[in-house]
Amino acid sequence: VKATVQGNLGATRGKAQTAYSLSDAVGRYKDQTISRLNLELALPLGSFVPSLGARLKETKFKESDPLLAVAEDDKLVSGVLTVNYQISASWVVLAEYVNEHQTSNVAAQVYKNTATSLSLVFIY
Repeated sequence: VKATVQGNLGATRGKAQTAYSLSDAVGRYKDQTISRLNLELALPLGSFVPSLGARLKETKFKESDPLLAVAEDDKLVSGVLTVNYQISASWVVLAEYVNEHQTSNVAAQVYKNTATSLSLVFIY
């Protein structure tokens, strides 16, 4: 199940997405539910479009895995800063910075991650 709401306030564009899914995975202890919420604000300035976003994801496993002694419950929070620059009708440069932090009731699933990327996109 997915839902998206988009809107504008002056030049600022906003977007909110939510999703919920059930997984009947192969393996007895891998069935899970996933809830997501993504929020994004963008401020187009001609060909230059900076945006700021937040992503929340919760994954809950249905059954306790005997090796873990718990039913895994993970929560991932991400902050995203993106800058798009359209250099022509067919080409866009995309720079992105993502900072993630996952908490869990399983110690091996707890992590922090920071990633940066630079992409050249061809639109056809």
